[in-house]
Amino acid sequence: MFLRGYSTFYDCIIVLVIKTSIFHLLSKNEDKILEYIKQNPEITQKELTDILGISDRQIRKTILLLKENNIIIRVGSSRKGYWKLETQ
Repeated sequence: MFLRGYSTFYDCIIVLVIKTSIFHLLSKNEDKILEYIKQNPEITQKELTDILGISDRQIRKTILLLKENNIIIRVGSSRKGYWKLETQ
């Protein structure tokens, strides 16, 4: 088995192309936020605001878009939880 749930090599290639193309459509802020989430899944929105110099409203809005597009999810509570990339 190549990837969980995909039985052929061609299925894997199609999935990887689709998931990769999603990341090419991200805005600069979305891309930066994803990079920091990859480095530190427990990062808070406040920390992202401080690091990126973007308003807390813009951080919340961007994260909401990432969640609505099933790119990230929040696991656990807002205080003790962590971010998880849906591609993992």
